[in-house]
This record gives sequence, C-alpha cells and structure tokens, in this order.
Amino acid sequence: MKLFSKLLLALFLLTLSAISEASWNLKADLQQDMEKKTWFLNLTLTNNSLNSVDTFKSSLPWATLEQLDMIAIPLVTHALPLQQAIYIDDPKFDPFTITPNQVLKGQINLGERFPDLKNYNRREPIVICYRFQFAKIEKGNGEFADGCLLIHHDQK
Repeated sequence: MKLFSKLLLALFLLTLSAISEASWNLKADLQQDMEKKTWFLNLTLTNNSLNSVDTFKSSLPWATLEQLDMIAIPLVTHALPLQQAIYIDDPKFDPFTITPNQVLKGQINLGERFPDLKNYNRREPIVICYRFQFAKIEKGNGEFADGCLLIHHDQK
C-alpha cells in the first residue's frame, strides 16, 4: 500500500510540474450581444514562458479561420454540426513580438463563423468546442489548448 501511495504522489507531482511548465495559456468565454443578436468567443492568450516569441499577428487564435479549430453542435436529437462559413481569409504577415507574461485578447464572432447559429431557437443549447495548437505561434511547441463552452440562449 505504501508503494502505491508513493507512486500516486509521484504521479501527482509530475502532473503538477507539467502543468506549471506550460509556456502558453489560452482562456475562452462566451459573450452574448443582444443588440447584434449574436454570440462572441472571447479569447485571452498569455505567454507564461521566460522568452519573447517572434511571430505574426495572423498566427493568433482569433486572426483567421484556420487558426482556431472549432465545431458547433446543437444539443438536439440527430443534430449535425453547424456549417462553418467559407471565405477567403488572406491575412497580412505582420510580424510582432510576444514578450514574457504578455496577455493578448481577441474575439471571434460566432454568428459570422457559424451563419446558421441564428436559426436555432431559444430552447436549443449549442456546444462550441475549440482547439488551438501553440506551434502556430511558436514553431516546435507541441502544446495545445482545447475546451467546450455551452451556448444556452436563455443566458443573459
């Protein structure tokens, strides 16, 4: 039993150290715009490393369609994922530097990304799932962030 407890403690400490060594953090939350009748995905990106990273503004998660993998799934029986908008998204390669501990914020208009979002009535919740690979900002970085958020139209 003592060996099992020691192994469990070692596993916990390894996991804790892996979490604390993450060089990037991406947080997401939802915001409803009643006036525009749409939802926004607010993103906060933090460089937790001790190093500055030279990259392009077009590599940020909110910059282009290709940067943040997303899917929207209505929580109704036999529902298919919502179709994403398809358009040419040709950004400028605008270089900039992200310094240690710098926090960047951006926003994605979910109504533009998923045009059929407005067709769902107020009783049908929708799950928005996302995934971002930090290698898009920092070459060779194998970290990623992902998560799911619930759009419930009765939220205020």
